[in-house]
Amino acid sequence: MLGCDCDYPAVAVAFQHADLVFAGKAAKVQDLGKNIDSSHRVVVTFQVDRSWKGAVHKVMVMHTRINTADCDGFVFTEGKQYIVYGYRRENWNFKDIVPKASKVLGTGLCSRTRQIEFAGEDLKILGTAGSPR
Repeated sequence: MLGCDCDYPAVAVAFQHADLVFAGKAAKVQDLGKNIDSSHRVVVTFQVDRSWKGAVHKVMVMHTRINTADCDGFVFTEGKQYIVYGYRRENWNFKDIVPKASKVLGTGLCSRTRQIEFAGEDLKILGTAGSPR
């Protein structure tokens, strides 16, 4: 059971608040281990096949955490397809990995990020997608 209680936003609200919205395969999921607040830092490399919002490239890297106590991050499974609502966040947790980046791409358990097979409503409402750059 998760330590947070999610009230998922409507697709339009999630889209409005996200910096990037795309669909693709989690090609590589790298767990960097626990940090000082006991959350796991995770780097996910996506092979993107569709995009709806933002400057989305064919390969996107997400720096996120797995911390179910505060609803931060998201648990991705390598090889699975996802729709991702991404947010640019302050880079306070990945300075050792990307020291020059002031912000990193992340997502949360309570966003509409989910495996693509559970994203029918999102795909219907978002409509025709563009191609990544």
